[in-house]
Amino acid sequence: MTVYTPEVGDRITKLLAEFKLSSAAAQTTNQLIQQLLAARRDLSLPRALRALDAYDVMILEDLGYVQQSADEAEVLFTLMAERDERRSLIITSSPATWSSASGTGSSRTR
Repeated sequence: MTVYTPEVGDRITKLLAEFKLSSAAAQTTNQLIQQLLAARRDLSLPRALRALDAYDVMILEDLGYVQQSADEAEVLFTLMAERDERRSLIITSSPATWSSASGTGSSRTR
């Protein structure tokens, strides 16, 4: 999980307090996907997802940084579906990386 600078950590602490949440976890999307793929290979994906469910908020960083394979996209969307309507999920991405993730080859933003 990510260790934040005090300034960013303070913002996360304020966010948690504002929404009356008690715990948050942050990780790059690619790192989390690799962990979930390993859990799926070990037949322990449901257990890994339950462990992540302990966090009120998950922050996935750099979603568009790396283009995902079908297997990687599947475990990512499984996580999103598991958290849907029960826990919060914050996703960060830089518009400059969207073209590499989508495979369009365009870096234009609208």
